[in-house]
Amino acid sequence: MSALEAVWSSLPVGMPPSVIHGDAWRGNVAVAPSTTYLLDFERTSWGPPA
Repeated sequence: MSALEAVWSSLPVGMPPSVIHGDAWRGNVAVAPSTTYLLDFERTSWGPPA
């Protein structure tokens, strides 16, 4: 096991993995009267939110 794998496996349990936008700032959000849209998904990934 590599040093990184050892540290990763010792992290406390947090939130379950989910979609992570990766670049959610005001310029990547469009707000309409009935909903909000996230834009620009080039840095989107799957993993722990923390």
